[in-house]
Formats: sequence, structure tokens, C-alpha cells
Amino acid sequence: MKRVVIAVLCVLLLSGCGDFHTAQPELHRVELVQVWATVSSAYYLASDGTLYSPGADSDAASYVLYQDREKGIVAEGVCFFEEMAGGGYYINEQKELCLWNEANLPLYGYEKKAGHAVVCTDVAFAEWGGDCMLVLKENGELYLAGEIGGEEYTMEQPKLLGSDVTAADTDGVLAIWANAEGEIFSYGDPTHLAWFDHQILQQLRGKNVQELHLERHYLAALADKNLWCCGEDGKLQLLGEAAETVSCAYRTLAALESDGAIRVWGKCIGNDATQTETAEYVTLDGENVAENAVSVMVSDGMLSYVGDDGSSYIFHAGGCTDFYGNATNDKYVGIGRAPNVWIE
Repeated sequence: MKRVVIAVLCVLLLSGCGDFHTAQPELHRVELVQVWATVSSAYYLASDGTLYSPGADSDAASYVLYQDREKGIVAEGVCFFEEMAGGGYYINEQKELCLWNEANLPLYGYEKKAGHAVVCTDVAFAEWGGDCMLVLKENGELYLAGEIGGEEYTMEQPKLLGSDVTAADTDGVLAIWANAEGEIFSYGDPTHLAWFDHQILQQLRGKNVQELHLERHYLAALADKNLWCCGEDGKLQLLGEAAETVSCAYRTLAALESDGAIRVWGKCIGNDATQTETAEYVTLDGENVAENAVSVMVSDGMLSYVGDDGSSYIFHAGGCTDFYGNATNDKYVGIGRAPNVWIE
């Protein structure tokens, strides 16, 4: 994915917030279903399909383009959203893939003067990976647009990767996907992933693969509510048996379970209320860090989720603190204390 590059994040953490658009949406009054928080941006998707943002730091490759800045509204009628370098993209209620960016993206058929623009129709899912984007159509066909392996494909003439596809992901160098039979396929060059073994992943065959997440050090797969992970140890391991959805980052994996609990593996911001000026991280091995959640998102040590009360809860590692809630303006809010929330 896809998340902001590690080097850029380090610069941001050292320098603080830079050039960014800001708004002040009244999020304590909004029923949310999804939150996306990084050290350089934050987005909140409401149950009515309205996408809000308090801002995004352009100096850290984030950029938000408002449709109503006074209210902090990025877009309306949104069903699915993710960020990309220099902008973002979403699928609306009409199954249109919409994109905005501060740069021209000719392979995607996008010009920055267009603002929010429809670049593809009949879309069920999309995933941006740095130099390319995967688009899963409503008919189950998976396409690739952008550049991969020295080859270029446009959104108008994309590369067809597979059919009957149920899950897919890309890191910009390698694309990976599963079909309805649980077979795993890939396109691109996997040599940058020393642990990658296509044969090991065939152990998922026959399973209903709902999600795939390809990261630098591991691949996570959600199949029949079972969470599987394959990484540098060269094995496909079962991590959990009751997962509803998964979120992954460079060194962090989080699973939302059927009972609303969130379990985390890897690096997570661990500060307590006495540690607010310096980041302290902990390494977790599937511990529960939250309850009563309906969505979860991790990003480079940060953790955010929406509770069953429709409110957002964010453990954040620096960045622009005004993006994550107003219950505290502490720079670092870790799992050793209550998360930051929006209050009246």
C-alpha cells in the first residue's frame, strides 16, 4: 500500500507539520464507520457516505482537496476510500472510481485541473501501490493500470490479470491476487521480497480468500475468517480464527475480530500518559488493544479505529495532533493510555 514512504515519515517526525490544507469538521457529532490516520493526514468516513478530513500535510506527500472546505467535506456518496501519494481515491455509490491529486497522472487518465474526477466505472475495489493501481471490476475481473516491471498500462487500456477474483494487493513492484477457488496468482518481480514463495501460498487453495495484504516483510491473508501470515521465516502461519477484517503497515498487522476486539502483531505506539513528548514503541504478539470496534486501520506504528458508538479512537505517533481528535493535544498518544477522540 501505499502508506507514506518510511524516509518521508522520518523527515516529518523530525520537522513537524509542514504545508497542509486544514478544516475544522465537527466530527463529535458525526456517526463514523471508518477512520484513516497517518502522521501526515487523517480522513473520516461517515455512515451517510460523507468523507471528512481535518487536513493533510503536502510536505509529506499527502494532499487533500475539499469539495466543501468550510465543513471539512472531501466527498459525498463514498463507499470505499484510501489515500495515495499526493492525493486520494474513492469508490462512490455509483461504483465509479474517483481520484484527486496535486499532480497529473496520465496513465490513470487524470489531470489535476479536473479536481475530483471519475477514472473508471463498474468498480468493486481498487488498490494503489506506488507506481500502479489494481482495479477489481463488478464482474470479478482484475485489471492493472500504471507502471510495473518497465511496462506501462493506462486506465483506458489496462492489463487484465485475472477473473473470478476475490482479493488483491500490490506494492508497486509485484501484484498478487486470489480467485474464487483460493488459488494465488502474481504478476511482476518478487525478487525484492526474499521470503516470497509462491508455492507456500498455494496452501490457501480451496479457501475463501477475502483479503490479501502485501507488505515489505510479510503477506497477510484473510480466508474464511482465519488470519494467515507468511513472512521472513518462510512459513504460512495461522494467527487468528475469528477475524472480520485486517489492516497492515510496514511493521504492524491488526485484526478486527468478530466480537469487536482488535489484536495487533508487530510495532505499535506504546506511550502512556506520562510519556507525551518522545515516541516509545512496543512489540506485540496478538494482544488485544481495544474492544467494541467496527473498523481498524494501522499506519507505521499508529493505530486508529471506529467504535460501535460511531466515534473514532486514535493512538498516534506525532504528526499534526489537530488531525486526530481534541480530547488531548499531546504529541504522542499510545496504547498505554486512552486514545484521542473528538469531544464537544
